Amino acid sequence: MVWVEDLRQEVRFFDRLLSLVSFMLLPGILFRKLYFNDIRIESLATVMFSSGSTGEPKGVMLSHKNINSNIEDLYQVFHTLRKNDIIMGVVPMFQLLPSLLVM
Repeated sequence: MVWVEDLRQEVRFFDRLLSLVSFMLLPGILFRKLYFNDIRIESLATVMFSSGSTGEPKGVMLSHKNINSNIEDLYQVFHTLRKNDIIMGVVPMFQLLPSLLVM
């Protein structure tokens, strides 16, 4: 397990500053080539923990492709919104049942 708090101490101030300046000034394609050239789209990006519908905790492995796909989906929805549009989210029934039983 890697803790972000621990990683922060290992990164020097100069490296942080260089990353920030690169991000702000370099074109996107060059920035990706410099910092993310060795990352494959199918490689593991993160593990999301979920209890799912069974209640048993489990780790779901997400690739960079999974996350990029979700970002693209959100962009397609939010890019076309207008001032008076309304967004409705759908919650699966198994998430509603505990709150319905309390009522």
